[in-house]
Amino acid sequence: MLFLFFYSHLSQAQTSSTRGQLINITNGTFEGLDGEFPNGWILPPGNEGKWEFTGKTGRSISVLGQGNDSSYWRSEQNPFSSNTFYRLRFSVFSDGSGTIIAGSHLANIDLSSSTDWQNKEFIFKTPQKIRNAFLRFGHWQFQGKVQFDDVSLVKVIPVHRHINGLELGKGELVHDGKYTFYSDFTETDGNSSRCLFQHTASFNTDRWVLTDQDQVIYQHSLVNENQIDSVIKLQLQIQNGSKLFVECATDPNFDSISTVAQTIEDSGEHTLQVPSTLLPANSIFIRLKTTGDCQITDYQYWATIEDNAIRFVGDTNYVEVIDNSGALEVEFKTIGDLNSGDNNQVAIDITNLIDYSMEVEAVMRIKPIASGGLYGGDVSSQPVTNSRRVLTVGVAETWEILWTDYRLEQAGNYEMEIELIDRFYGESVFFATIPFSMSILYQADYGETVSKDDDIATIWWADATRKISRQQVPPTQKSSLVRLSAAKNEYEPFQIVVRPKHRLSQVTVASSNFLSEKNDLIPADQIQINNIGYLLVRHPSDHTGSRGYWPDPLLPHNLPIELYPGQNYPFWLTFRTLPDLPAGTYRGTIVVSGVLSEDISLSKELVVSPVAISQQISSIKKRAALSGLHEDCIDASGHQSLIVVGEEETVEEQISGVFAEDKIDIKTRKEGSIWQETIEVELKVWDFALSDETHIRSSFGFDPERVKKYHQLKDGPELNQVLEKYYENFANHRISPENPMEISPIVTDFEGNWWRGGEQDSTVKVEGRHSLKVVDSDNSSDMAAISRHKIRISKDKSYELSWHARTERTSQSYQLSILCLDQNNETFQQIDFPFIGNGQWERFWTQIGSFPSETVSIRLAFFPIAPNATEEKTGVAWFDQLSLNLMPTGENLIPDSDFERTVADWNITLDTNPFELTATRYLNELHFNAFQLPLEGMGTQHLTGNQKGIIEGYPVGTEEYNILFSGYLTQLQNYLEEKGWIDKAYVYWFDEPTDQDYQFVKAGMDRIHRFAPKINRFLTEQIEPELIESVEVWCPIVPNFNPALAEERKAKGEQVWWYLRNQPLAPYVGSFIDHNAIDLRMWLWQTWHYKVNGIRIWLSNYWNNEEQPSDSIRQTLPQNPYQDPMSYSPENLPQIGNTRNWGNGDGRLIYPPPMALANYGAGQLSHSLEGPVNSIRMELLREGIEDYEYFWLLQDLVKNATDPEKASVREAEGYLIVPDTVLTSLVSYSQNPDSIYAHRSVLAQMILKLTKEDK
Repeated sequence: MLFLFFYSHLSQAQTSSTRGQLINITNGTFEGLDGEFPNGWILPPGNEGKWEFTGKTGRSISVLGQGNDSSYWRSEQNPFSSNTFYRLRFSVFSDGSGTIIAGSHLANIDLSSSTDWQNKEFIFKTPQKIRNAFLRFGHWQFQGKVQFDDVSLVKVIPVHRHINGLELGKGELVHDGKYTFYSDFTETDGNSSRCLFQHTASFNTDRWVLTDQDQVIYQHSLVNENQIDSVIKLQLQIQNGSKLFVECATDPNFDSISTVAQTIEDSGEHTLQVPSTLLPANSIFIRLKTTGDCQITDYQYWATIEDNAIRFVGDTNYVEVIDNSGALEVEFKTIGDLNSGDNNQVAIDITNLIDYSMEVEAVMRIKPIASGGLYGGDVSSQPVTNSRRVLTVGVAETWEILWTDYRLEQAGNYEMEIELIDRFYGESVFFATIPFSMSILYQADYGETVSKDDDIATIWWADATRKISRQQVPPTQKSSLVRLSAAKNEYEPFQIVVRPKHRLSQVTVASSNFLSEKNDLIPADQIQINNIGYLLVRHPSDHTGSRGYWPDPLLPHNLPIELYPGQNYPFWLTFRTLPDLPAGTYRGTIVVSGVLSEDISLSKELVVSPVAISQQISSIKKRAALSGLHEDCIDASGHQSLIVVGEEETVEEQISGVFAEDKIDIKTRKEGSIWQETIEVELKVWDFALSDETHIRSSFGFDPERVKKYHQLKDGPELNQVLEKYYENFANHRISPENPMEISPIVTDFEGNWWRGGEQDSTVKVEGRHSLKVVDSDNSSDMAAISRHKIRISKDKSYELSWHARTERTSQSYQLSILCLDQNNETFQQIDFPFIGNGQWERFWTQIGSFPSETVSIRLAFFPIAPNATEEKTGVAWFDQLSLNLMPTGENLIPDSDFERTVADWNITLDTNPFELTATRYLNELHFNAFQLPLEGMGTQHLTGNQKGIIEGYPVGTEEYNILFSGYLTQLQNYLEEKGWIDKAYVYWFDEPTDQDYQFVKAGMDRIHRFAPKINRFLTEQIEPELIESVEVWCPIVPNFNPALAEERKAKGEQVWWYLRNQPLAPYVGSFIDHNAIDLRMWLWQTWHYKVNGIRIWLSNYWNNEEQPSDSIRQTLPQNPYQDPMSYSPENLPQIGNTRNWGNGDGRLIYPPPMALANYGAGQLSHSLEGPVNSIRMELLREGIEDYEYFWLLQDLVKNATDPEKASVREAEGYLIVPDTVLTSLVSYSQNPDSIYAHRSVLAQMILKLTKEDK
């Protein structure tokens, strides 16, 4: 549809009107034959480089580095204008290591080494003033050679998203009454944004670099929306005593009312409030100005706005004007959302700048670009959009050209072209391109419409392996029936999508019973129905992701909901087929119903006779001729409105569009009217069942403490009740949590050592063989030796306490404390006796007439450094000849009070009762096939250095440690073997070792094997020569998996698993919310393909990192995973770049129930006994595991076939190989689940065939 408007004034928007916008970089390909340097380029004196005879295309330039120097090539001329956006493209190849630099001192990008030619691009905005600028390509402290080729520099025009008059660019969004801006400096267009008003600073890779008096000004403007309160967040590196002034104003000149929000002198993170004197306002300017050296590595801004109903995620694309003759001035107003939704308008204004009228042909094309780019999607089936408009533009006239007829279905890379052609000369007078990518979120080449009447709403369905965006339009393919298939003992999910055309309330989705042709029944309660929740992804996990609303949590559908027009509302439905369900085809219905929230009129088009059409055409032609207006245009008054559809349509061809507006109202539906649609569903149940036992092993981290915190539970029955629901949920998904017996562990009693902490010392003592040595080596915490056993106290008795003590230093403060315990064995009071030691043995004693009345028992604690010491924070003390005598008998209540008992005398016992009860439930009944076995005394892993293992004060390497460790571990191995759990157990005591850790890890692993050779040793590391023979279960991160090495180790009887965490990024599969739905299902197909034995994800309920606030000045509650999907790195781990973002949904496959967060807005969590909320990712993991079981079942039939040479058996063997249509490598796999469903169906048919033949 095309509307052309006349304007009497020229547009004030950013325009382009100069021929040859492609900057004439002299010899950007570095070609030539003569001279020392390529034409247009200089290698400054003192720089090491060469004009190479080979490059990516023809010749190239190179620089050489020694590792401690810098060199670069530069352009002869300054190609830059001020306050202008540019896109720099180039190719780079390197052999070595260090930092590669490209760009200019205005805006530079640092790159790491790459051993093949890489295409790079960088979009940036130049500062207000430009002096002595040039392009440069080189290195900084690089060891080796770097080559550059194919350099281009293009001016670009940013075009931002629009909705209802509101304009937002990349990094901006409005959600639930809050406006947010986050400029991700690490992205390709790191320094450019709609909010960047102007600057004088330079930009380097991921940070603003300011020197004396430099400034960066941001403008945060929302048309017709007042900002009520606003907050700025900065991450800074301030050097050499500099200061950064943060100034706020409502105008860009900062000469009216402006306020210095804060003067900052320290590096780090700073959060500032915009002064309330400037608010409310719809535009706020922030000026960051420095007195010296300062780097800004993060800038964020958020504000509360009045309208809390708007949800709008901004974005920016860049127009490259390749050619402009100067005859027309062109303004880009909108290019639509560039996705599969219905906001697909492209609008430009054109103004005639020459002195005669011009007949213009306006062409808009969208062309797919070959895969391998940003999303790697296959857009080969996406047709080229080619839409033309024809109009005559008079002298100095301005017309709007509007295209609304493009539709995208395939995720991938595209290029939009806008071309204006002078029809008289047949020449192009304007040509521009807009490269863009459509995220996998908006893939829309699937599904079928199943609604019988779509006047109120369109209902469509899709398979489960899809993430359906709110925006994508319903499919054009129609069906009267949803068809599904499943084995027995399987879950089979699918999605029903409601897209209302009118507002609906009280919407419910319900299932009927399902009956087979033999009247066998699947009751309605075996079909689970969930609402699919959407999470706002503010920061994509990697380049596959995109900002926007992504589906993930599967919320319980236990209450009616309200639906708004023009959005998709998907429901997740899951069949559960029981193991004994008879095979057959089951039919039933899904009923979607609701209530209209407004009066509506339903109508149909008027049928007009051919005579009437002819008369109307004649009349329109006459009016057009009399008015002198072009027949394809309207003026500003809107008096004439004709619609252009398709290729150069005449008025006769357009007339049908006029009559489309003439309607006859045939039905009116009132507010409160009932609306209902019934969807027919068919489920084919195959005549075989999946085993209760799962044949791919798994280990998914799970933290009961987070459940306890979010559910507001107490230890004991209610915690156990809720954890049971979580563990049942794992079992229902065929996934084994890392250690389901965590809160019911095997308790080891090294009976004989009366103290926890401290160690026997035979060198410093009063008499006898030993004393108790206690060491405090930690500046930040108080270390003590505490008695293990409780000493019963009588309220009517008195006691005498005595001991000998010796401190490491003179004047060293130490302390003896009595811990008073009540009837619940809780410490309610601590009685302290502080002393000052003189470095020699001294005897102390005190009489205790009575203890506090609530005291039932006590414990004793020795602190080598008194907790309240103000001087020294670390030290050593020895204690001996301890007694607590009951008066008047003098009975010493402390066993082994002289610390003389040796470990050879100890009686090591295992309390397995709580463990056994829990393990029987989870390992035997719920069929968990692996669990992590904690061990005593293995040592601890620290970033600052590993600590050797200690048992009861005896470190690794001592005879006492060996006696205790061997006695304990032998008993543990025998117990597990007796119960039949030895093969499910694995020891996982060290995570992701570095090269420096290998010796420590190997020693620990060998120690386990020496005393318990039947317990499997598990390590999250790739197969390395240094660790061979020390690991039974290898678990590399997916990209580090080596198929050949894996086969070697499996031939030795070892297992090879693999795991996912916040790595790897695309193009590998990942567990992120903002990845393709197929990823985690595909992971299991890769697992079968590469014969991997097990899968691991580091955690499944990483709901919060309390140290990472989310869009607020102070975070007083744990993170709400429904409001913020990002997983953050804890503060005690190294920061990667300028962000602690681990990825959306990393370590978070399940959610706490909504009830637990019902009062989150009021500042508190709520008590909840409900089970977890699953994610789409968790469901698709189960789908993948069930697919794996199909492979396993067919393989088992092949192995046990009575005639292995039979043709059907040989045929089945071929289907055990994952076809190339599904995957060819870890980074090359189908993005379309149709290939998975197709091969799954083949597997099912072969299972049926071999099962039938074997009977």
